[in-house]
Amino acid sequence: MTVIESEAHQRRREIAASLAKEEATLKAIEESLVAADEMTKSMESILSNFGSRLGKLENAVVPIHRQTKDLQRLQDNTENVLAAIDKVVGYHHVAKRQRDVVGKGVQESLTKYLESLADVQMAVDFFAKNNPDSPELNHVRALFDKGKDKIDEFFQQQVRQSSKVPSPETIFEFLGTQSEGPLGPRIASSEGPKPVPIAEFEPSVTADLVKAANWMVNEAKYETFVLHFGQIRGNILHQALSQYKEFIRVNGSGSINSKGRTLTGRKSLTRKQSSILIRNQQASKRRDRGGARGDDDSIDSEIEPFAQTIFAFTRLAEKEVTLLKTILPEHSYKKVFDLIVNVPLDSIGQDSKRFVQHVKECQVKKDYPGILAVFPTVQMLKKEQPEIHKKALKYCNDENRHMFGKLIRDIEMAGANALDAFVDGIKSDSKKTDENLPRDGTVHQMTSDALLFIEQLQSFPEVAGGMIATKKSDGSASAAQAKRAFGEYISKCCSAIVASLELRARNYEDPALKGLFLMNNFNFLINRLRKTEVYGIVEQFDKSIISGFQSSIVDHKSAYVNGWSRVVQHCSIDGVDLSDHKLREREKSIVKDRFKGFNAEIEDIVTKHQRWSVPDDRLRDQLRNEVIEYVQPHFSVFLKTFKYKEFTTKVNKYIKYTEQTLEDEIRKIFDREA
Repeated sequence: MTVIESEAHQRRREIAASLAKEEATLKAIEESLVAADEMTKSMESILSNFGSRLGKLENAVVPIHRQTKDLQRLQDNTENVLAAIDKVVGYHHVAKRQRDVVGKGVQESLTKYLESLADVQMAVDFFAKNNPDSPELNHVRALFDKGKDKIDEFFQQQVRQSSKVPSPETIFEFLGTQSEGPLGPRIASSEGPKPVPIAEFEPSVTADLVKAANWMVNEAKYETFVLHFGQIRGNILHQALSQYKEFIRVNGSGSINSKGRTLTGRKSLTRKQSSILIRNQQASKRRDRGGARGDDDSIDSEIEPFAQTIFAFTRLAEKEVTLLKTILPEHSYKKVFDLIVNVPLDSIGQDSKRFVQHVKECQVKKDYPGILAVFPTVQMLKKEQPEIHKKALKYCNDENRHMFGKLIRDIEMAGANALDAFVDGIKSDSKKTDENLPRDGTVHQMTSDALLFIEQLQSFPEVAGGMIATKKSDGSASAAQAKRAFGEYISKCCSAIVASLELRARNYEDPALKGLFLMNNFNFLINRLRKTEVYGIVEQFDKSIISGFQSSIVDHKSAYVNGWSRVVQHCSIDGVDLSDHKLREREKSIVKDRFKGFNAEIEDIVTKHQRWSVPDDRLRDQLRNEVIEYVQPHFSVFLKTFKYKEFTTKVNKYIKYTEQTLEDEIRKIFDREA
């Protein structure tokens, strides 16, 4: 047997073995399938039997379940009906059960009282919904209304008991701590060591008031209580301000307290414009006007109390706003706060009318410096107005919010009319015969008074300018508008003074005296203006006024000096033949007449001009020197020409002056005692 045959034989044996193995596996699979089919048929039989049994069980249980649910529903309905019956029965007994509690009002706990009222409120809602015509509704509603009134009474009582008028000393210290830091230990007052709080309640009281307010707004829908709050707090604020104003009027801001001790070491509550400035300005005004009259003293005494009242109103009103916001609902702020500030604002408005009336009276009396008394007040009001508007009157109606603006405008309009009347007065007075025209040509009283008023006015440029600008614009004016208006007004005043002086000067018959009068007045004006800031204001808004003063002084000075030409004309050597050593009789007579005329003119003009006045030393010396420089050269030539000519045997009769004595004589002008 070959190798190939041997391998093939081996291969066949392997294939046969493999087929035998596969056949055995196939047979095992077939046996498993048969067993699975038998198990499947068995499970189908079991499941079919189980489903049949479940169906029978369900058919038996469902009716029982339905019966159970029906029984449970019947039980629940029975319980609900019984509870509803109990509740309805309870509503019928609410009036009887809560009558005594509600009728007595809040006794101990506000919370418990409100719980009782909540019980009554539910009864009201029930009967109103289910039986609106029942007498029970009327009973519980009447009981609820009584409870509402009791809560209102409780609210008012708590507010009244907690609202006490703070003493002026307490307000004094409060304002001091608000504006300039702590004032140190408490000053003595009638309140003792513990002061009355300013617009503050005890925390427990505040909590009850808030709770009562919320109940009346949200549950009772009743808001009359907020009006009571406003009336009570408004009365407190008014009394506090009135007492504080009287305290300041009597004692001043650096005052003595109610026990007589001085408030040493304490800063004044008034700011500079309302205290130091007011006092200094008024003292200066009284000195300048030769002492204040009774009316002036009266208005002066009102300035600081008024200013202090404004400061106090602003700060106290802010405190009232804080208290208001703590207790009352937001929608009631405006209504209530108007009630709080109405009376104090009316009082402040009445006080301000006193200032308006004072300005009008000053205008009628032509006491224009008197109107300056109200300027610090206007200045203070305008400075305080933004803060008042933003804080103190934030929750007021438009009328009250704009009250301070109207108050300022009223004073400003009165002041603007008075300022215009001042200018018109200068113009109108000059058209009349001037009985007070100075005979010596000195500065006119009108010039001095007018310039004094302008200088005083310059202390309040923003106020005066604001008055004028406000009148022009028929409303408020900006700072720039006020500055421009003030400059224009000062320029107008200066122009009016110049025009008035020129008209008055026409009453002088002597041209030299007329020129001297204008020269004195213009020189006085420019010198006084240079010493103040008014000069810069006039230069800024109308340079022609200052240059006009200077030009007029030069022109009138030249005119005055040229007025001495009547003296100089006698020093002429014309008409005299000087070629010969001796003078002829006719020429001698001419020389005598000229010396005689010169002497007479010198004596006359010096005597006359001695009675005239030039108050300014510098101007007086200038005039004398210029007259000397004008006259002396002519006289010197004339004197030297004829001094040694034999024109008379009585030389001393005709030659009365030397160059030195002539100068001395001329220097006598404007000097009554020379």
